[in-house]
Amino acid sequence: EINPENYKIHAAIGDLYTQKKRFKEALTHLNKSLAINSNYVVIHYYIGNYRLKTGDYDLALASYKKARSLGSHSSKLYYGMGLAYKYKGEFALSTNCLLKVLEKEPGNMKAKKMLSIVQKASIEVKAFNRQNKIY
Repeated sequence: EINPENYKIHAAIGDLYTQKKRFKEALTHLNKSLAINSNYVVIHYYIGNYRLKTGDYDLALASYKKARSLGSHSSKLYYGMGLAYKYKGEFALSTNCLLKVLEKEPGNMKAKKMLSIVQKASIEVKAFNRQNKIY
């Protein structure tokens, strides 16, 4: 049993359901948390993660940006933003976010690997565009 007014618990449960890819249950708890306290920075981060996993990259970015506007500047937030930009094909923005992760956590191997992938994809897209005269 949980306190139905505890927005932190609803947020955490929503995040756990997201990780388990039980999206209906995740959304129920994330929305409850948001309804109780829309200024809870963590809920916007979790909703960003939910949107990222469900493939809605624009809404993921909107949620991450809301978390940032509420004061979060965590490396996890920037990593999520980097992934969302990567999936949208916005490699320069993805690179910027991943570099922020590495500024905060120089030893973050996951971010280093993703940065390498993004930079390689960016080079390949630029080469393809040049070859096909797409500007």
